[in-house]
Amino acid sequence: MLLIIKLAFRNVFRNFRRSLLTFLSITIILGLAIMAIGFTRGFETGSLRTAINTRTGHVKILHRDFDPEAMFDRLEYTISDPEFLMERLTNISSVRKYSEKILFPCSLTDGIDELALTGFGVNLEREDEVFNLSQHVTEGSYLSPGDEKILLGSDLARLFSVGIGDFLTIITRTKYNSINALDVEIAGIFHFNNPELDSNAFFFPLDKAQEFLDMRGMVTEITVFGDDMNRADDLAEEIMNNIDPELYKTRTWEMVLEELMKFFKMREKARLIIYLILLMMAAAGIMNTMLMAVYERTREIGTLMAMGFREGKMIVLFTMESIYIGIFGSITGCLWGGYLGYYFESHGLSMDSFGIEMGNLPISPVIYGDIDFGVILSVFFTGILLAFFSALYPAYRSSKLVPTEALRTI
Repeated sequence: MLLIIKLAFRNVFRNFRRSLLTFLSITIILGLAIMAIGFTRGFETGSLRTAINTRTGHVKILHRDFDPEAMFDRLEYTISDPEFLMERLTNISSVRKYSEKILFPCSLTDGIDELALTGFGVNLEREDEVFNLSQHVTEGSYLSPGDEKILLGSDLARLFSVGIGDFLTIITRTKYNSINALDVEIAGIFHFNNPELDSNAFFFPLDKAQEFLDMRGMVTEITVFGDDMNRADDLAEEIMNNIDPELYKTRTWEMVLEELMKFFKMREKARLIIYLILLMMAAAGIMNTMLMAVYERTREIGTLMAMGFREGKMIVLFTMESIYIGIFGSITGCLWGGYLGYYFESHGLSMDSFGIEMGNLPISPVIYGDIDFGVILSVFFTGILLAFFSALYPAYRSSKLVPTEALRTI
């Protein structure tokens, strides 16, 4: 066996140019695979964390009959005693922070243009504690309770061509379905890197929103953060054990972001197809190298078989040659792919520099990689397995050569 291993290692370098090309193809493809996995994971993780940290929280508490799909019925089913619920939340050890708010559909107009969007009536102190709202105000100033002023999304400000001190009019239906309108001053402009907010929302002091919507003392939801986003189900269950299930229900971030999760699953299928194509390209290169080795060394194979090499040994010899190339290619591919993956995990890659827009996805224009050792290890072994399976057919062909015929080959 030791002789076969030594012979296989020597044969790798006999046709150095062909082995080098195969080695480089494996290196490039595996390195690209690591970077693609890192950027995809970073993109998805960044999207989810942005949505959670700017909008959904880990768990939402809602009225039992609240229907998130019924946009214009948001004010029909409300939480009538939020203070009592928040007092119960303080008794739950896994609850870290929470904020009550009103989400209401409305129109915003400057007297010429009118846009349908979502208004957020928020407890300014808690919203700042939970979502760092004041830190995302890029122009102007933060709000104070009782202000008939709003914080406007940066994209909305550009659409309306308005700035600090300008006035807009909010038009909506109150809880009791009467039409109401209010002129408000723009106190500040915010930017969250979340299009759902930047392009479709404004913030309004909760007390003024309750007065404006005939909802004194009421809110539509309470957003709760726990210890870990991955334990949202446990947090939701613990909350339900402390509140009245006849009146309220909970929705985790996975439920709220169901459409985004479906989008990621669709992308995963497309990603798998791309990975398979890359692996097939690498496999074709390896198989071509090994088949050429078989054809070029036909007389040598005949000589070895005449000296006592049996079919099994020939198969081992050629698969070992391929595995050597796979190991070398996997090592260098994982090194350069891992290095670049970790680099972009720290520094990120700006999509703006490529002219790529994130559209309606809740993510920063700078995408950070998300690589761990498990990814690199799995790609490494994938490269070796790919080399092994790609060599089976050429190795089988070599084992089926007839020694007398092989020795006559010119």
